[in-house]
Amino acid sequence: MLKICEDNGIVLSPTKIKIAVPTIDFLGAVIGEGTIKLQPHIIKKIVNFNEEELKTKKGLRSFLGILNYARNHIPKLGILQRPLYEKTNTHGDKRLKHSDYELVKKIKEQVQSLPDLEIPPENAYIILKTDGCISHEDFQPLSRIFTKAIFTHEEPGSLYKHYQLKANQTPIRMDKSSALRTVAQDIEVSASKEAVKAMRSLQAIIQCKAQICFEKSTKDNHWSDQKEDIRVQNKKARRILIELEALAQRLGRNNI
Repeated sequence: MLKICEDNGIVLSPTKIKIAVPTIDFLGAVIGEGTIKLQPHIIKKIVNFNEEELKTKKGLRSFLGILNYARNHIPKLGILQRPLYEKTNTHGDKRLKHSDYELVKKIKEQVQSLPDLEIPPENAYIILKTDGCISHEDFQPLSRIFTKAIFTHEEPGSLYKHYQLKANQTPIRMDKSSALRTVAQDIEVSASKEAVKAMRSLQAIIQCKAQICFEKSTKDNHWSDQKEDIRVQNKKARRILIELEALAQRLGRNNI
């Protein structure tokens, strides 16, 4: 291992690395012996958090920040935290209700009986979660990475769609560099399409602005300057729009 690090110019810091130990503490978790579990002091902080401090925005944010360490251990923790996060909004109701205190109590009880996370078995389901901003089209999976064996399942109350790959199915096999290149190309196509839409909206806004300025006052001494400025902006918008449409068509012809 040390030879590999030396050949690749990797610098090992004595304060950030441990070698030949059964367990290691990392970002609030204890990792080792095939399991991942929360560090005891994190659990203690959550359980013993003073509920009087929850009445202030600073205290509530501190509590929610500590809970982030347990996000992977408590199922649907984001949904549980939602009513508390609403209290931290600028225009939200800052007062804690009885149901909020019950929610805090429920979370504290769950933290005290968390099961250890384990390495999944070979026949486990693989769940891929994608945000809308990086999906290919309409929350569909990237076509050249995954087979039709993937089916969608939308979790109630979730902002994500899940793509599950059955245990007895396998995705298209390709090397890592090809997979990354394909993902980048698919994202580039989506970005080009979105950019074309944005530029069309911008061109419409510019044209609308010209009409408003004209109807507002044709006698304005500065109208000629405004008209020339709008003409230049519209010309630039059309040029960029043509380039983006050409890029989208060129990428499409490459069967991306």
